[in-house]
Amino acid sequence: MTLPKLIKLVFPHTLVATLLLAPFAIQAADTASGELNTSSPTYDRIFTSSVDPNCNATSTFSLAGVGIYYQVFPFHSTSGEAADVEITNSTVGDTTISIYCDFDPTDASLSLVAYDDDGGVGLLSAITPADNAILAPNTTYYLVVSTFSPGDTGTFDVILGGDLLFGTASAATPVPVMNIWGLFALISLMMAVTGNQMRKGYRRGKSAG
Repeated sequence: MTLPKLIKLVFPHTLVATLLLAPFAIQAADTASGELNTSSPTYDRIFTSSVDPNCNATSTFSLAGVGIYYQVFPFHSTSGEAADVEITNSTVGDTTISIYCDFDPTDASLSLVAYDDDGGVGLLSAITPADNAILAPNTTYYLVVSTFSPGDTGTFDVILGGDLLFGTASAATPVPVMNIWGLFALISLMMAVTGNQMRKGYRRGKSAG
């Protein structure tokens, strides 16, 4: 029996169960929408690269990728997970994505972590945990979404998986997390309290009878 099922069995329909089950809640993916159009900034994009979490991935510039529209999305990982980024719902036929520690549009080869062209559905882009682009916790990275060819335009959605969130990282006070033994101790305590209350109720009922 899993721990969440045990908690529900011991504390059915109670606030205690809700609180104890909170750490097991699945975090929803963070999503943002973007658009590349004739008003978007342009840069000369890269085409292939290695993966380097230390921001020194090697790359080559694309001969066909001159004057490409792009959009930048700051994001971060709260605990330091592998990058999990996907382009979906795109009217841009062919996209590329790059992750940077610091993005300089005048030289897209600098501070590079990872790049992808067609790792998603069809000609759309995705960087998955299998690519092993490990992100430092609470550190701001920059996701650059671009068209593959000059002059292409359209809209798209970006989905971040795991604990990745859009926006710059900010210093935060760590929230204490209960380990498994502390959780068992709390369950044992609540069971003891519940049992004691049931015994008291039984004795009162017996006396009244």
